Amino acid sequence: MVLEKLRAKLTSPQPSETRVSKRFRDFNTWPVGDLSSYQLVSGRLIVFRVIGHHTDRGGTAPICELLDWVGDEIPKNLSDLGVRHGAELTPGRPRKQLMIGRASAKERPDARLCQIGVNLKPSQKPSQYTVTLWRPLDAVLKKDFGIE
Repeated sequence: MVLEKLRAKLTSPQPSETRVSKRFRDFNTWPVGDLSSYQLVSGRLIVFRVIGHHTDRGGTAPICELLDWVGDEIPKNLSDLGVRHGAELTPGRPRKQLMIGRASAKERPDARLCQIGVNLKPSQKPSQYTVTLWRPLDAVLKKDFGIE
């Protein structure tokens, strides 16, 4: 019985060719220390600082710290802003870093991102960061950092 099924499969016509899509590799060239604003779905703005990059088979993504500010207009003196702490990863260890990646070229909301043109030394080195994609970023910011 099994051999008959195998013979039928081997002697049947080959299936038509299928195109294998090229694997997307994320890339990011934002320098460490660069500040970028991100417009939330609510229309308000937040500011990220790049503190490093994560590279693996999926490409390179920025690791960012959120500055402790939410508003409608970027403040003039960004160097006075501290780092926003989020929900605790483990007791006594709040979230302070996000690695934000993407699974496709169109996923990053470039229309809602703006490089500010300011570079400030990061306050921390990359470690124990939360990994997210751009698509659910607003939900992650709301849940883990209380930002709406």
